[in-house]
Amino acid sequence: MATVEYWIQIENRPWDICPHNKDRMTGQTLKEREGIDPVHNVEIKSPGTGKTRKLTMFKPLEDSDGKVMDALILRRYLPPGKRGHHPDPWTIPDDRKVNPWDLNEPNPTDKGTMGTIPGPVIECNVGDKVIVHFRNRDMRTHPVTKTTTHIVHTTCTQVTWEPGDRTNGFKPHKVVEKVPCDKTETVTHTEQDPLPVEMRTHSLHPHGFAFLAVHDGAYPLSPEDKAQPVGSEHALWDLLHVKKFKKGDRVPPAATFKYTWIAGAPSEDDPSKVEPWPTTAGVWLYHDHSICDMENVTLGAIGIIVIHNPTDTEQEVDIRKPKNPDELDPDFLPGGSATGPVTTTRTKKKSYFPPPDKALYLQLYHTLTGTKGGMLINGRQYLGNTPTLISGSDTLMRFGVVGMGPAEFHTFHIHGHRWAIPGPDGSDQDTIQNSPQIRAVSQFEDTRIFGPANSFVFSIKEGEFFGARDDEPEGEYHMHCHVLNHMDMGMMGSLLIIPEKGGVASALPEGVPCPSDMGGDDMGGGGGTPMKKTVDVLDSSFSPQTLNVAPNAQVTFNFKTFPHTVQTTGHTNANSITITKDPNGSPGDVNQAIPAGQQRTVTIQGSSGGKINYQCGIHLFQGTINIT
Repeated sequence: MATVEYWIQIENRPWDICPHNKDRMTGQTLKEREGIDPVHNVEIKSPGTGKTRKLTMFKPLEDSDGKVMDALILRRYLPPGKRGHHPDPWTIPDDRKVNPWDLNEPNPTDKGTMGTIPGPVIECNVGDKVIVHFRNRDMRTHPVTKTTTHIVHTTCTQVTWEPGDRTNGFKPHKVVEKVPCDKTETVTHTEQDPLPVEMRTHSLHPHGFAFLAVHDGAYPLSPEDKAQPVGSEHALWDLLHVKKFKKGDRVPPAATFKYTWIAGAPSEDDPSKVEPWPTTAGVWLYHDHSICDMENVTLGAIGIIVIHNPTDTEQEVDIRKPKNPDELDPDFLPGGSATGPVTTTRTKKKSYFPPPDKALYLQLYHTLTGTKGGMLINGRQYLGNTPTLISGSDTLMRFGVVGMGPAEFHTFHIHGHRWAIPGPDGSDQDTIQNSPQIRAVSQFEDTRIFGPANSFVFSIKEGEFFGARDDEPEGEYHMHCHVLNHMDMGMMGSLLIIPEKGGVASALPEGVPCPSDMGGDDMGGGGGTPMKKTVDVLDSSFSPQTLNVAPNAQVTFNFKTFPHTVQTTGHTNANSITITKDPNGSPGDVNQAIPAGQQRTVTIQGSSGGKINYQCGIHLFQGTINIT
């Protein structure tokens, strides 16, 4: 069994959830679909390398005032001593795509996004020990208005009266002169101050592994780790009242912590060795579990764990180098690169690289703060940005699916394919614990329900029973959450089966928007935009999330579930929502909690080109109304 080490740093910078500026389902740009304009010259910076880039982002995370906000990026770095024997850790990134065979995933290096959401994939075998060297480089700031008072040295006019003499009949006369004097001046200005240290404190908490309480990373329960004195970092840990030994559940900004996790248990014969537990095999997640854990996870502080079972020779997919588990095997990567595109232009036409014999596809179904309720896969929204995973007609495909969100459940569905969830044999604990987990424990299925922190893994051999048709499997298949409003809000990807030799990368199909409902009396101005619209208020989202209406249109909020509110968070062109009366004739106020089963109708006031942002004031999911 091996010891595998990772060097992971948490960093802050903007994140674009729609980097390709399209929704292939509707054939629309972000301007056409949501009425939002690109944001130019958005700066992203790597604190490890010092590299800075300015990008055009089509849908960055934004705060309630519409300003670009930072995500939290977990980024992998090379250990000290590798590639040029650089002595310092966290200075040379070891970036990799989450899915090398994703057609849409941008370059994750300093030339691209400088990291991924979810963060680095932590991989090991059953029985391995994993050591994660973690560093906190969260440098987020916020504007603070400050008033300063200082003394200004100047001159003042001084007037005195002096008595006259015989020459003027003893009449007093005025004497005006300049004399030194000091004035107190008050100046108000805005500075960028660091966020409170509690908001920038982070940790890592794993699922699937076994670990001691000191390596749990779950605030406020982790005891101090007597093996990790604060040492030279004592001033940083003092900010969190940690004095002698570090605590893994509260790593302050600029500080470090070393986590140790094992895929098994210490051996009874030799505690320094790990007794493998095959039941730890599978796909799990790790995430921030510190003081502001929910806020941090919904800003991107989450990653995926893959524990391989080498005894599973039928379904397991491990594309790492057998003798060097730190690196991926170029034989299973497009063009031999873990960061490059899946297409090549070495010929006159753009072509796909030949698909791999086996591939690992990892997907996180989640939400992020600042997306107006967007439903995301791997930090992206809408088909054309979310994963389009490339496979071949004989590829062994290993899927790992993870869910995370404040309250949402999802379903995972692939068109044209089926699978069975593998599990252990036996009914007693020892047999379950040591079985290879290759027995099918579910009926074959093409849709599976899962929720926050749920994860599951399965394999499909393309061209066989669970795959598409074995005679002509090529084509593109939907791969998405089948909760309908989640699909509409962007949780839609695809699986693209290409010929074994690759071939020309022709344009993929695009759809058109569903037309608005038509009706004579409901038609208003704005090129056919109906004057009456309905928004369903669901558990954790508005459906539709983005609504286009004419000036003075009426919008009915249909409260489907437990109490929610509708509160404006910002608008342009001096637009506002004016409350009218609900359908029963009683006064309606969407700023108050509305029970399930009721409706409220509002009138949208403003001019064409305006936009209203709103949210549920209780659960903070968001929506947008564009006046067209």
